[in-house]
Amino acid sequence: MSTLWHMTVSGAVLIAAVVCLRSLFLERLGKGLFPALWLVAAIRLLVPVFVPVPIRAVGPVPAAAAQGTAPAGGDLPWLTALWLAVALAGAAAMLLRHIRSLKQYAQALPVQDERIGRLVDGAGLRRTVSVRVCQTVSTPLTYGSLRPVILLPKDWEAYSQQELELVLSHELAHIRRLDVPVKYILTAAAWAHWFNPFVWVMYALAERDIELACDEAVLRRMGDGRAAYAMTLIGLEERRGPDMLLSGFGLRAVRERVTEIMQYRRRSLRSFLAGAAILVCSLTVFATAAAAAPDERTPERTPDVTAVPMPYGAEDALVSPTPIPISFQQGELIPTEPDTSLGIEMVPPTPDPIPWEPAS
Repeated sequence: MSTLWHMTVSGAVLIAAVVCLRSLFLERLGKGLFPALWLVAAIRLLVPVFVPVPIRAVGPVPAAAAQGTAPAGGDLPWLTALWLAVALAGAAAMLLRHIRSLKQYAQALPVQDERIGRLVDGAGLRRTVSVRVCQTVSTPLTYGSLRPVILLPKDWEAYSQQELELVLSHELAHIRRLDVPVKYILTAAAWAHWFNPFVWVMYALAERDIELACDEAVLRRMGDGRAAYAMTLIGLEERRGPDMLLSGFGLRAVRERVTEIMQYRRRSLRSFLAGAAILVCSLTVFATAAAAAPDERTPERTPDVTAVPMPYGAEDALVSPTPIPISFQQGELIPTEPDTSLGIEMVPPTPDPIPWEPAS
């Protein structure tokens, strides 16, 4: 749990920083910057990366720490069980709902239309993109990562040529930006840290920023067409169910998107460089944030002084505040009691050398 706690705290700090940047520079920087920042924060929440920090013990290491185990008092198995139960239950419910939707989408019929084929081929994507009509969706959406599929509602034939181009351009922008796998990562981070309110703020804002980035990509490719795109967006206001793993054309915050569309202007080179610098700084913080993490590896063991054989009286000398005088008698070391009557500390006398005589 200590690793999870460090991950969620460092992730919350990164999320708070991105929220501040978003509130200050959303209008000045490119919209594509903020989904990248949210992705960095989500990866930080999921990947327990630690920078190795060598730690040398100063004093004796407790037996539990020397064996690499935590003390019994800090172990909270019930807290781990609660976190795991809620995370698995929420993820399972979301995944079952998503699988149920995918089964419905699998019954969609392919669209045979020259206009759609020409728009998809002109997008220049390396992956094969199929466009189908689904009876259960009310607004266009995209699903799938390796083989993406664009679903159109059953009344798609009522779209004008311009509306159809804008809708497909938006969905192709989702595919080009890999928004579906990004949403998988964001959803995994949200359920892994369900107890952290910062994570749900990240998910809500990331979902909105993904759509804003796609709107900016469409406007950048089509040039001057803000009014038409805004009217198309209003006409296709989202009415689908809340599936956290799909990328759709609509959003609940349609007003914000329409405002950003009408205020759109091409970003200067200065804005691009500023956004790139912010992204690099966030990656640097992500790479070095774990340097302050507690090192849970096995600490270095200090030698046990009691395991080393010592002469008689040496063990007491290690803890005694005053040296023990030792006299040399008949080739043996005999400790003697110090004479403290005069307040003078006794010093062991230097033994006389033993005369040596060669054997006859």
